[in-house]
Amino acid sequence: MSVTAFLTDSTLCIGCKACEVACKEWNDVSEDGLNFSGYSYDNTGAVGASTWRHVKFVEANTAPGLGGNAGEQATWTFSSDVCKHCENAGCLEACPTGSIVRTEFGGVFVQPDVCNGCGYCV
Repeated sequence: MSVTAFLTDSTLCIGCKACEVACKEWNDVSEDGLNFSGYSYDNTGAVGASTWRHVKFVEANTAPGLGGNAGEQATWTFSSDVCKHCENAGCLEACPTGSIVRTEFGGVFVQPDVCNGCGYCV
C-alpha cells in the first residue's frame, strides 16, 4: 500500500484556524465552544476527541532574529497538529466501541454513528 501525507507549509500559515473549522465541517465534528484561556489566542488547546486538527500559537515576547525584547508586541509562529493516521494507532486499539477503523487506503477513520464520545482515543 502506498503511503500518503498531508503537509502544511508553516511559512504560509497566518493562524486563521480556517483549517480547524474545515476539518470539523468535513468530518461533522461538533464545535468545542469558545473557551479562551485568558493567556493566549490558542483557544482549542490541543488535538483531542472533539478537535482533530489544531493550530498551535507559539507566542514570544522577543523579536526573532533580533535578539532583543519586542516589548508589548508579541510575535507568533504557528504549528499545525493533526491526526497522524499512525501505523500502530493507539486510538484504534483503545476504542471500546470499535468506532475507529482503518480504511482500505490506510487512514484511520472515526464512525460517528458508532462513537459514544468516551474520549479513550485521546
